[in-house]
Amino acid sequence: MKSDGKPLLDVRNLGKRFHEQGKDSDRWVVEGMSFALYEGEFVTLIGPSGSGKSTLLNMIAQIDIPSKGEIHFRGDVINDPDRSRPSPGCDGRIGYVMQDDNLLPWRNLRANVEYPLAIQGRLDQEARRRVDELIEAVGLRGFENYYPHQLSGGMRKRASIIRTLAYDPPVILMDEPFGALDAESRLHIQSDLVSLWQRGEKTILFVTHDINEAIALGDRTITLTKSPASVRGEHIIDIPRPRALDSIVTAPQFPGLFSRIRAQV
Repeated sequence: MKSDGKPLLDVRNLGKRFHEQGKDSDRWVVEGMSFALYEGEFVTLIGPSGSGKSTLLNMIAQIDIPSKGEIHFRGDVINDPDRSRPSPGCDGRIGYVMQDDNLLPWRNLRANVEYPLAIQGRLDQEARRRVDELIEAVGLRGFENYYPHQLSGGMRKRASIIRTLAYDPPVILMDEPFGALDAESRLHIQSDLVSLWQRGEKTILFVTHDINEAIALGDRTITLTKSPASVRGEHIIDIPRPRALDSIVTAPQFPGLFSRIRAQV
């Protein structure tokens, strides 16, 4: 973790409620959620199914508006509960990798990766060079002109990750991005992600339902309560890096970490 002691992203007493048809009162999905992310951290977040993890990420990404609470980015409040419209991505400062790859089927791989840069008006020579480096880094060299239907699931997922990295947001949110992959593809892309994170000095908040994955990837794991979700616990992952992701269960620290996290989810 690279930090000056001040949070990069600070979530304070965040809440989201939805009106349920046929009922007099609203239902809180997230309530009293507070935690902080620091510069360069890789934080994994795990909680029971239906506990509001995706809703939380949508609020941080400014896709959805919180019902209460504040989100601070480098000390400034970036959400306004009274605003009628959200501002997705917080002006390019927060990237979001969702469960689906969401590649545009009429664009080839390179054009998909370049798309956010193009719509931001930033697709210059330096940006194209960065795209080349990212394509090379995840083993997609030679597939630049392939369309999504011509790529494997793992290749599409790699493309979706580097599409977010290409426009260089300081914070990246990831919502169970590897859930649909087979075990071998998942392991390879986990390794690619860690390598990209280490070279790019990003701050990542990674939602997963897999405790092994949470431990293998994270500097710290946050556990959530059942809905309405709030923070139940935080666990420092004290397994030194670099880590052998395929044999993380053999690390001496693993059994204790797994038991403590499992007891909270």
